[in-house]
Amino acid sequence: MTRLYQLFKASTGVSTDTRSIQKGNLFFALSGTNFNGNQFAAKALEAGASYAVID
Repeated sequence: MTRLYQLFKASTGVSTDTRSIQKGNLFFALSGTNFNGNQFAAKALEAGASYAVID
């Protein structure tokens, strides 16, 4: 948890949507009944996210 907090502090923001990723964001891959955010982790990194937190 300490490492995650360090990454958060160093990031430019947080996003759960690859369509709104900004360079340096921390991407959280959320999953639900009809979607799996883990499938978008690579896309988030390609879009400029510094890190992707996946399940």
